[in-house]
Amino acid sequence: LCRGTVRHIAALRQAGLLSEPPPSITMFTSHQTRFEKRFDSFAMLPQPQPLSFEDYVLGSDFSAVRREDLVKSAGDCFRSCKGVIERLLQVVVAETDEDVDITKKRRNDDLYISVRREEAMALTKVCVANSLFLHKLSMAPSKVSEVALEFTAHKEYCTLNLK
Repeated sequence: LCRGTVRHIAALRQAGLLSEPPPSITMFTSHQTRFEKRFDSFAMLPQPQPLSFEDYVLGSDFSAVRREDLVKSAGDCFRSCKGVIERLLQVVVAETDEDVDITKKRRNDDLYISVRREEAMALTKVCVANSLFLHKLSMAPSKVSEVALEFTAHKEYCTLNLK
């Protein structure tokens, strides 16, 4: 979901619908310092190897990637995420007795469940909405004049509404 969102934003930037962050974002600190502080808590984990700032910069530079490839890749990420969530809904928070082994099912009112049905459904809505907006971007990029970040489907993951 996050990978798809990052690629979606990169495609919107390439289309000229989103601008780069303002230079004032680094007025008091550098990108490297922000990176180091953000990922400092992972430095004590032996595996996987911590990401270096140089690798981060290389991995987040989409200038050499065509917009069509970014749109396709972001769409693949959202479809993959939706598939994982659908499987989660079948097994972990299933409403009905489908063809899933009963010993592997968890009920939505289980106190120890890692995700509630409502949360999984909200994440599905984010995946579907962003996939639709990507499709709109790929079909008629010239008809899109505005992008709005919305948090109506989920409070933490945005949909990038194209208007």
